[in-house]
Amino acid sequence: MKGLKEVFHLSPGCEVSIEVNPETIYPNYAHGLQGLGINRISLGVQSFDPEVLRQLGRGHDVEQSIRSFQFLRRAGFDNINIDLIFGVPGQSLPGWQRTLESALALEPEHLSLYCLTIEKDLKFKTEQSYAGELDQVLGERYLVDEKTQMEMMQLSQALLEREGFQHYEISNFCLPGFQCQHNLTYWRRGEYLGFGAGAHSFLEGKRFSRIEDPKRFIAAVKAGQLPLS
Repeated sequence: MKGLKEVFHLSPGCEVSIEVNPETIYPNYAHGLQGLGINRISLGVQSFDPEVLRQLGRGHDVEQSIRSFQFLRRAGFDNINIDLIFGVPGQSLPGWQRTLESALALEPEHLSLYCLTIEKDLKFKTEQSYAGELDQVLGERYLVDEKTQMEMMQLSQALLEREGFQHYEISNFCLPGFQCQHNLTYWRRGEYLGFGAGAHSFLEGKRFSRIEDPKRFIAAVKAGQLPLS
């Protein structure tokens, strides 16, 4: 943040967002983030169902999610997003509704709801092998049938809109005035710069990325080279 402020002029009130996991948030750290000038938090809760968290191999439990949200509130954050995942094997429609209701009880300003997809490096706990068990759809593996996925999203839309949330982007819901600015930038094909290993950018109609491996990235910078992949 210090480096960015030295190089760029940041508009007053600009969105400064960070993603965090519940198990990493403690009062001192939450206040430290506030002190850096960060004003939007995205909290990777994923679920308020202990069994779903176990299935996903997450490093936190439900109580940690609630505590971390409260720590962030007490630190002064008034723009908090909660990430949730649906379409997890064994997850029921009533179970998904309970997770949504638990999230709403914390009174976040924003919710991001993602349907589970399996990536090659995702830690996913299941007794069955992938082979023969997963449907291949558009090159991605989905573990719950489309009908159930649709019902979960329709439930989400109805419940959140009733609570005053706007469905402003495919996976994102917010209270009025809390649209995520970087989400909107992507959808509007706006320009953005990414810094650090593996960061992506879109500038003057071109997309490019940085070297992913941190050691190679640092070596390139020290050698006076642009660390582009």
